[in-house]
Amino acid sequence: MSDKLTEFRDALRAALQDTDPENQIWADTELDQHLIRALFDINSVRPREQKTTLTTTSGSKDLDISSLTDRLDVVKVEFRVGQDPQEFRNFTTWANILTMDIDSLPSAAESVYIYWTSPHLLTTETSTLPAALVNLLLMGGEAFAALAWINKGRSQIVDSIAKLTSVDTALGLIAARVAQAVTDLGTARTGIGLKMTEANTAITNMQARITQAVADIVTARTYMNTLTRGGNPESDYLRASVGELNTATEYLSQARGYLAEDQPAQEKANLASHELTAANGYINEARSRLTGISSKLNIAAMVRQYQADAMQKLALFKAELSRHESITVVPNYSKD
Repeated sequence: MSDKLTEFRDALRAALQDTDPENQIWADTELDQHLIRALFDINSVRPREQKTTLTTTSGSKDLDISSLTDRLDVVKVEFRVGQDPQEFRNFTTWANILTMDIDSLPSAAESVYIYWTSPHLLTTETSTLPAALVNLLLMGGEAFAALAWINKGRSQIVDSIAKLTSVDTALGLIAARVAQAVTDLGTARTGIGLKMTEANTAITNMQARITQAVADIVTARTYMNTLTRGGNPESDYLRASVGELNTATEYLSQARGYLAEDQPAQEKANLASHELTAANGYINEARSRLTGISSKLNIAAMVRQYQADAMQKLALFKAELSRHESITVVPNYSKD
């Protein structure tokens, strides 16, 4: 016996161009969920059509329909059967009792045809979907899989925004270390001599680059709140921030070089050097975190491009659903 669920899952994976087993985007369980969700929508407009024969009880217009498992609706009731033309009856249902609206009382064990609907089945063993609805199932599964992938991309952005807090913390620590280095250098100013100006200039330049890096991160944050904006500005600003931090590191190296050339007031100069070394460590930490954030925001850029396609797939699925919708017209049948 063929595995119907696997058969449809494989067809869906092929439609999504996700057939490389080493680099699959969707797990089997995820694709199964998307197929079942599409099936749920199909059941709402084109459920499984069934026909069951029940028998009457002498002198009663009521029928027990509890055997109609997973019943969604009773569409028609035929009594007496085998007639040409067919004799359909008006009826009412309450819980598991169907009452025929007829004038004459039935005899015992007369056959009644019940036309009713239930949800389609889709398991590893069977599928009750008619061939005309299989493509609709795959169309819906593809749309829901695409939308789920977009939600994964959104979670990457949320994670990136959360990580920006740690970057802000690292940048704050950089600023604190640089400020302490400037204080130490001020105390040692009288002993450092001619290289003091160059060291201070390098430190001032480093502070400016760090300030710009913080500004770039703040700007990047403003672009992270939407997936519909064109381009990828948040990644651009984060890359600019990394560049600012790289430049800051170069100025840090210059400042340390000037300090190393001056012997007077070495104790305070060494303290300043230690502060700058600590600042360098925080710069590396911030750079590492920003690199990870930029990588995730590259995924976000892909999400934006994929979003329009996913929404189009969903719209096509909904339109096709409407085309397959069954409209039931209930006429007024004879009671004879």
